[in-house]
Amino acid sequence: MVAAIAAIWSFTNDHGEVQMEVLALAVVLVALTAIALNVGSLRRPDDHAGQRELARHGTIWVGAPPAD
Repeated sequence: MVAAIAAIWSFTNDHGEVQMEVLALAVVLVALTAIALNVGSLRRPDDHAGQRELARHGTIWVGAPPAD
């Protein structure tokens, strides 16, 4: 992200306008960064583990179960 901003800042022409190629590269870099950061959130967590525990014991314990 910082590299994309630095590229836009440093690759401007004499009139201070951002060159389209650099802007396109920055947009692609930002998009790829966003995709890379969201890959983990797209995976579904293993929510079946709690359901299996509930089916086996009827109760899901957090920590150690109480002593009988």
